[in-house]
Amino acid sequence: MLLPTVALLLLTQDVALTPHSKPEHTLAGIHVGEDSIATVIHHLGRPNKIEDHADLDGPVGRGDRSYYWFHGATTLRVDTHYASPDKIHPAHEGPVLTVDLFGDRAAGESARTGRGLRIGAKLSHAHSLYGIATPSGETRLALQWPDGTRMTIDSDSGGRVTHIQITVAPAEDDDTF
Repeated sequence: MLLPTVALLLLTQDVALTPHSKPEHTLAGIHVGEDSIATVIHHLGRPNKIEDHADLDGPVGRGDRSYYWFHGATTLRVDTHYASPDKIHPAHEGPVLTVDLFGDRAAGESARTGRGLRIGAKLSHAHSLYGIATPSGETRLALQWPDGTRMTIDSDSGGRVTHIQITVAPAEDDDTF
C-alpha cells in the first residue's frame, strides 16, 4: 500500500523534503476537520476563554472563534468558523479547523497527536512518527499533506517540542453550514 506523500518545508532554509505518512488529523483527542465544538466542550469541559474574530472583509455575521483551555503550563486553543444568515438568527459553527497545543511539558495523557508526539518530546521524535528528517539546529517543522492538512511543530533551543498545530482547510462550501 502506498501512503500519501507529505511535503516538509523547513521554514528557515526553504528546503522541501517528501517523506511518506498518512495525514495527521488528531491533536489532544480532537479530530480536526470532523469534531464540532460541542463535542470538544463535552470532552474537555467549558473553555477558560472564548474570542470572536469577525470577518470585517466578508459578509456580516461571519468570522472565526477561538476557544482556550489552560491546564498548568499547557494551553490548548481550538478554532472554528461561524456564520449567521442574518443578525436575528444565532451563528452556526462549522467543524474544528485548527488545534494548537502550547507549553513546556504535556498536561495529561491526551495532550499529544494521534501518533503520539507530545509537548516536551524531542523534535527528533517526529522523524520516527511521520517519516521525516529533522536536521540539526532546526526549531520549526512545517508539514503539508495533499489533502490540505498542515501541521507545524516548534521546539525550543534544546530541541524539545513547545508547540504543535494542526490545521485543515475549510470546506469550499463552508458558507452554507
